[in-house]
Amino acid sequence: MAGGQEIKHLLIEALDDVASYGELAPDDMGEPLRVCDMAYNQLVLRYSIRNVHRTIGPGNIIETRDQLIDILKGVIQKGGG
Repeated sequence: MAGGQEIKHLLIEALDDVASYGELAPDDMGEPLRVCDMAYNQLVLRYSIRNVHRTIGPGNIIETRDQLIDILKGVIQKGGG
C-alpha cells in the first residue's frame, strides 16, 4: 500500500478499532492481533516513529498493547509521527 497523508490518516483512525484482525495459528501464544495493533505496527515501521515500542504482537497482553497505542497516540499528537 502506498504511503501518503490519506493512508497515514486511515492508520491513525484505525488505532481506535479493537476488532480482531485474524485468528491465532495453533502455535501462537496470547490473544489474536486487533486492527489497532496492526495499525500501530504499520505506523511505527512505515513512518519510522522513534521512542516507542517497535512492534505489537500476540505475545503482548491486551493491557500492554493498549498502553503502547496510547503512547503512540501521544507522540503523534505532539507532532512526532
